[in-house]
Amino acid sequence: MSTLKSKAITWSIIASLMMLAMPIWILADDSGTPQNIEQLKLLRQVQNQSTVVKNLQTSSKQVNSTPDQARAMRLSQAMTKFANDKKLHLETSHRINFKSDDRQLPQAPQRSLRDVSYGNGVLSGHPDSLYFNFLTGENSSDSIGMDVRITGNEGTNFGNEGAGWGDPSLLYFFNPTGSLDDIDMVHTIDDPMQSWATVSWDNPPAGNGYQPLAVGNIWVVYTRTSHMYVAFEVTNVNTWGQYFEFNYMIQTDGSPLFGEPSLVDIFVNGQHGDTLEIGSNPYVEIFLDSGVSGEFAVIWDGNHNGMLDDSDVGLEYYGFMDNDLNDEDGTAGIFGFTYSDEMADGLNYFASDLLFVGFTDMGMAVAPVQFYSVATPFSVSGSIYQDNGGGPPLEGIVVWASYAGENNDGPDIIGVTDASGQYHLDLPDTGMVYIGSEDHFDVTEGLIPVPNMHMTHVLGHETGYNFYYQVPASAIEGMVADENGTPVEGVEVTAHADNGPGFSAFTDESGFYSMGVMLGEYDVEIEWQSLPGPYVIPYSEHIWVGDFAVATVNFTLHNANNTISGMVLLDSAPYPGAFIGATNELGYSVSMSSADGTYSLLVFGGSETTYDLHVFNNDSENIIQVSNNWDIPAGSMNEDIYLETVAGGLHGYFVNGSTMMPILDGNDMGMGMYNMDTEMEFYSGPNEDGYYQIHVPAGTYEVMAGGMNWMGPEPFTITITDSLIYRDMILTHIEYDASLGGHVYDSNGSPIPFAQVQVGNDGWGMGTEADASGYYYFELPRGMYHIGSWAPGFYDYYDEIIVSEGTNYYDFYLNPFIVDGAIAGQVYDLDSGMPISNANVFVYGEENGYMYNTDMSGEFWFDLPNGNYGLIVDAMGYPPVWENDIEVQNDTTFLQISMEMPDGGVEGYVYDGDGYPLSNAEVVIVSIVDSTGYWGYTDDYGYYNIPAFNGDYYITAWADGFNPSQPSAFSINDAWLSINIWLERREFATAPQINFIVDQPYDQGRWVRMEFWPGGTEWGPFTGYSIWRLTNTPMGPIVDFVDYLPNHDMNVYNVVLPTLVDSSAMVSDPLQFMSGFIVTGHWDVNGYIDGEPGAGYSVDNIHPGVPSPLTLLSSTEAGVEIGWEASMDDDFQYFEVYRADNPDFGDASMTPTIESMYTDVNVTVGQTYYYMVKAVDANGNMSEGSNIITTSIVSVDDILALPTAYGLSQNYPNPFNPTTSIEFALPQASVVSLEVYNLLGQKVRTLISGYVAAGYINTTWDGLDQNGKDLGSGTYIYRLQTGDMSFTKKMILMK
Repeated sequence: MSTLKSKAITWSIIASLMMLAMPIWILADDSGTPQNIEQLKLLRQVQNQSTVVKNLQTSSKQVNSTPDQARAMRLSQAMTKFANDKKLHLETSHRINFKSDDRQLPQAPQRSLRDVSYGNGVLSGHPDSLYFNFLTGENSSDSIGMDVRITGNEGTNFGNEGAGWGDPSLLYFFNPTGSLDDIDMVHTIDDPMQSWATVSWDNPPAGNGYQPLAVGNIWVVYTRTSHMYVAFEVTNVNTWGQYFEFNYMIQTDGSPLFGEPSLVDIFVNGQHGDTLEIGSNPYVEIFLDSGVSGEFAVIWDGNHNGMLDDSDVGLEYYGFMDNDLNDEDGTAGIFGFTYSDEMADGLNYFASDLLFVGFTDMGMAVAPVQFYSVATPFSVSGSIYQDNGGGPPLEGIVVWASYAGENNDGPDIIGVTDASGQYHLDLPDTGMVYIGSEDHFDVTEGLIPVPNMHMTHVLGHETGYNFYYQVPASAIEGMVADENGTPVEGVEVTAHADNGPGFSAFTDESGFYSMGVMLGEYDVEIEWQSLPGPYVIPYSEHIWVGDFAVATVNFTLHNANNTISGMVLLDSAPYPGAFIGATNELGYSVSMSSADGTYSLLVFGGSETTYDLHVFNNDSENIIQVSNNWDIPAGSMNEDIYLETVAGGLHGYFVNGSTMMPILDGNDMGMGMYNMDTEMEFYSGPNEDGYYQIHVPAGTYEVMAGGMNWMGPEPFTITITDSLIYRDMILTHIEYDASLGGHVYDSNGSPIPFAQVQVGNDGWGMGTEADASGYYYFELPRGMYHIGSWAPGFYDYYDEIIVSEGTNYYDFYLNPFIVDGAIAGQVYDLDSGMPISNANVFVYGEENGYMYNTDMSGEFWFDLPNGNYGLIVDAMGYPPVWENDIEVQNDTTFLQISMEMPDGGVEGYVYDGDGYPLSNAEVVIVSIVDSTGYWGYTDDYGYYNIPAFNGDYYITAWADGFNPSQPSAFSINDAWLSINIWLERREFATAPQINFIVDQPYDQGRWVRMEFWPGGTEWGPFTGYSIWRLTNTPMGPIVDFVDYLPNHDMNVYNVVLPTLVDSSAMVSDPLQFMSGFIVTGHWDVNGYIDGEPGAGYSVDNIHPGVPSPLTLLSSTEAGVEIGWEASMDDDFQYFEVYRADNPDFGDASMTPTIESMYTDVNVTVGQTYYYMVKAVDANGNMSEGSNIITTSIVSVDDILALPTAYGLSQNYPNPFNPTTSIEFALPQASVVSLEVYNLLGQKVRTLISGYVAAGYINTTWDGLDQNGKDLGSGTYIYRLQTGDMSFTKKMILMK
């Protein structure tokens, strides 16, 4: 089914998926002279920066983590890449941008007729009955043993008057033309009362007006109880329709008419089709022979007729097998499953007509399913046309709406345009919404929407969001060939954007494809269903396509000329229906285990080509893969995969460290457990309620967690036995408290329009495009970052910067790229003479470096300015090759570069003194004989491998902040050696020292003041300091990043820092919530030293929350009733209600209450009163005052003067500082909401929410948000909503 994902994976497969090739550099030229180490470091620096930028381009979303969360983030990314990018499952859906599947729609199997009896007869007006005996095939008046009866009453509608058939097990089908011998497949229904097809037999004297019969009409009657058929063909009809003649055929032996089919039927919520509200999760049952496998398809019903035909488009296909682990119905012959949100991947929010189809090799059944939307107070709508409004309206264009901002977890609503090109999407709530349009069903044959996307703040029914489909300005093209360079024709290549349209194209006879696209990021991949033969499927490529640009993506298909086979066993018993994936650097292959548990994977290569095997459709949390099926040679037999049921593990909640409440809908979070003995890793994530559960074998584990915009706890170790251990994962939300902006200029100071700008660090990154004036802008967390910019015709530029809290500026100056000549060439294998594709070629000059991957012919080309260059070629499995002193002087230098694959090398891990792996450590081996050297660096898990030729070597390693290891001698002799290296941290810096941590008095939150001595390095002061907080709570320790301080050359630093909890307000023991802090000194991006921790706690001097919104419930001469929301503060004590005769509250009276409602009965007609409420906590801290409401007491006689219509007045004063008054009119008592929004559509304050009495209501806004914090100057929107009416106005806050 659709949830076919692995629950266990080792570190080695993660490494193989994420780092299929590691840069390895030779340290000597052909003469044996060692190369300049600084040159090599420059090369590595440029490559690292390129890697950073490439990583930043892989997602338009913001991904945040700290070094402490790196492994958890890598785990999450690796598994996403494993399950999605590598396509190691049978799903072909793509969420909002689901791509129509161009594979042929499921067809009913063609079957030949079995031996049957033929006969003929006459049925004339008003006969009693006509019977058919299945045993004899003869007409008879004897009803004994008869299965079918047709009654010839006048006007009988054969096909929809089920009651006339008597036996409810009878089903029927009508064909208007044909002959008995032409029948290939009988379609049936199971409800005799449901209309299917109607034909009348009319006796004219009665004059009932039924349509006469026609020669060639065919009926087929089917009995569900015995699976038998009888067919009638009309051969002659009396002129007046008083009788008709017919031929019939029927079984003589009780067997089916059409061979021995495996009858297939499909039910949706217990019936043959259903109409459902969008977002529903229907239950689907597929009836089939026991043990049979097949596919379930979701089809778009293009002509909305409820039947499968050529106008329909396949959307999703899922493989299944009766009674596998995905089968929710244990009954043999019934495959049941819930079409859940996860499985539907957005299609259950597609308001259109779909077909659910179940099919096997022997049968097929179709159930129409319509998802409809329910009218709401919020919607978006518009029209879609071809060209710029001058073309025809477009039917069948998919449109989607996705929430942003505070409602970004809301569902994505999907619809399709009608015949007039119009769409209407009902939305569940207000908020900022993105609207996109995509031609998934190839209506326009390659046109793209303009604009790409709309963004609007939905306050009601928003309309006019039109799209115009035009010829694309950019393209993706390339070649598809096999491993021998032979073009492969007819292969579909698709390009999918993360939040945009999908495009596709097919290769021609030369293997070339080209598709028009719009500007953006794409995953380009081969649609494996279109492959003309068995191939290892290549991985997808992630690329950026600029405006008016052509991006090239080539694919190499490897003919599957070999197999890997074996058995899948669960607890030593054969396991049927398991999906198995084989992966290596070439691509992947998938298969499913048969009923006896055996499998066979089609792969490429001989015994020298290896694959990693995974079972990835295991939905049972406590079933894991325990066998080490890695590096399996092609051709292997009896490669059994063992799964095991385990009882131990972890469970708990992902918890928000600020509120200590579960994090709901944490889709972008994950946690992993690394077995420190077996080196296997297991992962899990929270459900919509924040709960997680992970089963693992007994052992000792390192545990880590993290997520997008969330920082997890420090990694910890735990021992698992045979039971689940409860442990919450406490995460801290990362705040975007800084901004970075600037311009991109050329060397003359002129702006470069639409230049690309990227910013990121080890765990976070994002990119943007400068506007027409060269201006760019980011919002991001403060910290240290790599930053880069590039544009066509200019050199790339990269830098390292510190982003402080608040506004930061950085301008780029790019030098123009001048082309005088070129360096070109071909890379080939020395032994075979075959070209080496996808080799990394790096050309470097005095100031810049350039990288290129060789094409399928092993060729490369660099356009360059005149100068002297060096070149390095690196390919997987080969030692790199160097070329020096390549001169470019207005000419092209062509190089033939041979690479030789050695038979051995060295691999291993680099650790620090505590046994933790070190990433980016540099490892060098140098020949003892001729000083030839090879160079590599460790991946995220501390792993390195360096291929090298036979000989005697020294090996050493170093990393930033560590002493180099002592050289160690070893020998390579046609084999790989494993050498692990431990590095000791250098003691060249004095850590910062905390002097004291004390409470910060009279603050507005939980704060302490810390003083620390700065420390420094042997060459000077630190460049800056990061501050980390450690808080002990009953639920475990919390570790999170607090602040970063640049160096100011001060002798001592004083900073005010937030704590997470307030000691004395919550517990009697103030030490229970002691907060610790660590100050870390940094000398560059990777170099740092931690100081010793210090501790302190804050005293409760926090004001309680402001009571809001204060609402007028009623106002009469009998009294004034007001209400507000109850306090959510843990230490709340009581409210104080203030009443005054003027808005200054100079003579206000005060009444205490613990209720959230107050009635003032001491009122006078004609008097105007002002009310305000404050909250008081247990320590006497008082909140700010609520919003002020005012009311004038009127007599019964004055009620006639109430407003006659609803209305919202302009605020006064406007602009304002610090407060303004807002008045609105209610002709009758109503439920009212009065809310304030910023221009991003984010709600910042609710002024009134609840029942309000009729009259002219006046309230004030003090420029604070819902949390009582000051808002900045700017334009704000205030909106009044009552019933179906909504009023909106703008106001300006100036400070």
